[in-house]
Amino acid sequence: MGLFWEDFRLGETLRTPTRTVTESDVSLFAGLTADHNELHTSATYAAERTPFGQRVAHGLLCLGICNGLLAQAGLYEGTALALLGIEDWRFVAPVFLGDTLGAEWVAMDLRPSRSRPGAGVVRAHVVLRKQDGATVQEGTVALLFRRRGEPPRSGSAGVGGGGD
Repeated sequence: MGLFWEDFRLGETLRTPTRTVTESDVSLFAGLTADHNELHTSATYAAERTPFGQRVAHGLLCLGICNGLLAQAGLYEGTALALLGIEDWRFVAPVFLGDTLGAEWVAMDLRPSRSRPGAGVVRAHVVLRKQDGATVQEGTVALLFRRRGEPPRSGSAGVGGGGD
């Protein structure tokens, strides 16, 4: 079971497990999104024609991995009702195939929902880091969470949209 709105503490840092970005991740993401930019898909192009000298994982792939890591950490399962928004997200540094990523979540704002009495909004600063501790992405997310004691509604969509 994920965390309820009441479980979050302002300023508390929650850390996720880590995950290594693979060739398969990049290939599957390119196929799914039709983003076949050679920066991501061609080792020769990346080595010869980019400042990085190697392929770079898609920024949006890494954002998705970040969200998955937060889910693996136990934040969302059965308690998150909706992703309300992503604010000021920054892509700070490249992620290469073989880099290992982990995320940190710090609750910045907690308030009861105005539109759903059994829910509360959590705004958190999220940082995605490489194995050496370097920040690669960061920004603020806002999610709607169930409050403790509120039963889940049948047919609820879970994380992925909604307004407050």
